[in-house]
Amino acid sequence: METEAKEGSWKRLIFIAAVAVASGGAIASWVAGTILMERSDSVVAKPAGWGAEDVALDTSMGDSIHGWWQAGIPGAPSIILVHGINANRLAMLARARLFSRQGYSVFLFDLPAHGESSGENISFGQRESASVSAALQWVRAKKPGPKVGVDGISLGGAAVLLREEHTGFDAIVVEAVFPDIHRAILNRLTDRFGFFGHVLEPLLEVQLILRLHEWPHELSPVDQVGKVGAPILVIGGGQDHLTPVSETMEMYRRAAEPKEFWIVPGAGHADFLQAQPEEFRRRVGAFFARYLQPQVGG
Repeated sequence: METEAKEGSWKRLIFIAAVAVASGGAIASWVAGTILMERSDSVVAKPAGWGAEDVALDTSMGDSIHGWWQAGIPGAPSIILVHGINANRLAMLARARLFSRQGYSVFLFDLPAHGESSGENISFGQRESASVSAALQWVRAKKPGPKVGVDGISLGGAAVLLREEHTGFDAIVVEAVFPDIHRAILNRLTDRFGFFGHVLEPLLEVQLILRLHEWPHELSPVDQVGKVGAPILVIGGGQDHLTPVSETMEMYRRAAEPKEFWIVPGAGHADFLQAQPEEFRRRVGAFFARYLQPQVGG
């Protein structure tokens, strides 16, 4: 009887420990999800000497997005610039200035729940892609006729690829874009928490459904990249732990021709223009010149 009592006590202790671990994991994942999804507030001040027009427009999902329009040479193409998570349009300012010097008109804006745009939660796909579509529609109306390109980083690039319309751009550059939300979450969690990230990841995916009403299988840029109907340049960092080279190569393989590929040596999940300024200007500048309008200066 004493032995059975001891075994029963051990079983109860193990059960209690298991419940405690599971509860702790659930609480930790909920806190992590809250941090990951919460609005990214930031002050967006127009730099001195940047004579761009302030723009505010509404998306099909009810967000009000704010941005800047810098008109280029009359009749020249336009380029839309889309920042990554927890950033704002200032992260794309160096690109805007680069392309503006080349004669392009540029439009850069804050994604929903970033900077000055509306929204309480980052959604990882639906609302972000709707904002890209709204930006494209606005630019087409503002400057009808000339071609329009886009450069999106990380979440911004994913938003370009996840658009319901798929087509509409004449040239696309995507930088450090995750192939699907499962691997995006897993890579970030394991990079920070090691093996425990595998435990937390499914709990965070569930939150996408419960809190954002987004199904993980719908947040898969790699499944959409072949549908964009435009030349595409896929860029990744050679030392990127969040979007490894293998995932960037998968994105490139799934894209339709014409397509180009560039792995930035030594770069992590970072600003590739800052990491390799001369090579970025050469490669990205040549790509947009080739597919938008060859006579635009380099």
